[in-house]
Amino acid sequence: VERKGSWSERRNSSIVGRRSLERTTSGDDACNLTSFRPATLTVTNFFKQEGDRLSDEDLYKFLADMRRPSSVLRRLRPITAQLKIDISPAPENPHYCLTPELLQVKLYPDSRVRPTREILEFPARDVYVPNTTYRNLLYIYPQSLNFANRQGSARNITVKVQFMYGEDPSNAMPVIFGKSSCSEFSKEAYTAVVYHNRSPDFHEEIKVKLPATLTDHHHLLFTFYHVSCQQKQNTPLETPVGYTWIPMLQNGRLKTGQFCLPVSLEKPPQAYSVLSPEVPLPGMKWVDNHKGVFNVEVVAVSSIHTQDPYLDKFFALVNALDEHMFPVRIGDMRIMENNLENELKSSISALNSSQLEPVVRFLHLLLDKLILLVVRPPVIAGQIVNLGQASFEAMASIINRLHKNLEGNHDQHGRNSLLASYIYYVFRLPNTYPNSPSPGPGGLGGSVHYATMARSAVRPASLNLNRSRSLSNSNPDISGTPTSPDDEVRSIIGSKAMDRSCNRMSSHTETSSFLQTLTGRLPTKKLFHEELALQWVVCSGSVRESALQQAWFFFELMVSK
Repeated sequence: VERKGSWSERRNSSIVGRRSLERTTSGDDACNLTSFRPATLTVTNFFKQEGDRLSDEDLYKFLADMRRPSSVLRRLRPITAQLKIDISPAPENPHYCLTPELLQVKLYPDSRVRPTREILEFPARDVYVPNTTYRNLLYIYPQSLNFANRQGSARNITVKVQFMYGEDPSNAMPVIFGKSSCSEFSKEAYTAVVYHNRSPDFHEEIKVKLPATLTDHHHLLFTFYHVSCQQKQNTPLETPVGYTWIPMLQNGRLKTGQFCLPVSLEKPPQAYSVLSPEVPLPGMKWVDNHKGVFNVEVVAVSSIHTQDPYLDKFFALVNALDEHMFPVRIGDMRIMENNLENELKSSISALNSSQLEPVVRFLHLLLDKLILLVVRPPVIAGQIVNLGQASFEAMASIINRLHKNLEGNHDQHGRNSLLASYIYYVFRLPNTYPNSPSPGPGGLGGSVHYATMARSAVRPASLNLNRSRSLSNSNPDISGTPTSPDDEVRSIIGSKAMDRSCNRMSSHTETSSFLQTLTGRLPTKKLFHEELALQWVVCSGSVRESALQQAWFFFELMVSK
């Protein structure tokens, strides 16, 4: 049996293999499966491999020598077995399908039929497709364990994997997908027992349905057992010989990747889940003097966790602003409300440094949030903060990146299909529901605050009218110290009259604000396209060039209903 490498290694090898396949086959022959006939492959050559005596490198060499007579093959111990593999084209419309989350694609007319499971693909290349469905899966790959320096007789070793929401043994969650012959979900999964081997290799894949909301106490717990071959009287069959764990969140971000973990000889203490096993906890005994002895890889496929630091920071700050939850911790930083404005501006500017693949996966949500910041500036610490220009620049940069890097996704008019689909299927005016309740003072939802308008009639509690400030972010000439709503209206009308000849767009928007004050209604569609056009007009340099090159996108947004 060939040892399975890490997920990243398998991905790289798949890329090399695919490239060599592309060099040796033409495009038509490689993709033509219409004439493929069902075939059966029979494998009869099986050899026993003992991991502590036969390395993977030796195994690869033996496999290469199998086609020619060699005395080396005599050293291999054959196993009498036969494996048959039937390969046939998949039907066009398979019935009784289950998604990777075990959800029925279509309701079954008969629950006793045999279902068809869809296997989630790990593509060798980046796939630039936005998230349109909910998916939140975690894949765990235990790889190897080194108990060579551990005292005791731990040789028949298995690993129990649990997903925990606390430290108590009863806190194991039933989120581990079961095998085909078991229940759909279970609270634990075991690796195969490796007989008489203190340094076993593992080949299991454990699939977990991640909860939508994670806390600092969610973690993966690994318990190592020695399994007795002959059970003695009054002696349990399984004896725990070690423990280790992986906290699921680190500074608010999902922890994934390759891990080499130390293993404790004793049960972890209380509140261990918020700490990493690399932290030397007092009074605990560790295998091999607290060195890393357990290798495991964790891979996430999620429409919730971006797994990109720049996107994570931006969405975390926008969420904190929307929910008015301060302070917010991002990485090693603890961001208070008084420095939120600078951090939010820097996170918007840093979006250009994020990887293209996660940008595309979260494209719909990203554009929604940026457009919302353009037309509805937030109130932070009692001040209206103008983020329209920074958000428009980020939008122009993202749109230009998609156009340049995804040339194969253009339609006959040269428009990027991902952006065209966003406008047609996803985009909605951000002020379609202006009377929705506000989640909190300073949030992006609820009461509408437009950059070219005075404050709405329903003011946030944190907004002090006696403090001098600009009433319009896009037109700083409108300012004053209104003491009542009537004074505020008169100030707007006065500014409008003075600036009518020199600033038509600003005066027109002020008229909209005046109409809202008088009638309580808001010409939402008109204000959106005016604000977008305003940010387009005032931008300059490379941002202006990028916006002009993709002018169709902004014009389509303006005329969307």
